[in-house]
Amino acid sequence: MRKLWRVLKMALLALRRNVLRSALTTLGIIIGVGAVIAMMEIGQGSSTAIRKTIASMGANNLLVQPGTASSGGVTFGSGSIITLTPQDAETIGKECPVCVRSPQ
Repeated sequence: MRKLWRVLKMALLALRRNVLRSALTTLGIIIGVGAVIAMMEIGQGSSTAIRKTIASMGANNLLVQPGTASSGGVTFGSGSIITLTPQDAETIGKECPVCVRSPQ
């Protein structure tokens, strides 16, 4: 018990001698904890927004696009290569009676 009291007394003395250091350390801890909490909340809000967006799209949507070309590790985007034919569209229409073709 006596050792604990001595350690506590020495710690308080050190805090009193280095007031500016103690204040800056406390401020740094407060800012750090606040930043972590803010980032967690931003991430949670983004996650919720993405889930709402996906839910509003519906689970019954399917988009079929032609392939993607790439050169040297750089992709040129969806539809940059013609890999689907009109026969593919007819086959998809026959195989999937609830599919609706989008006008293009």
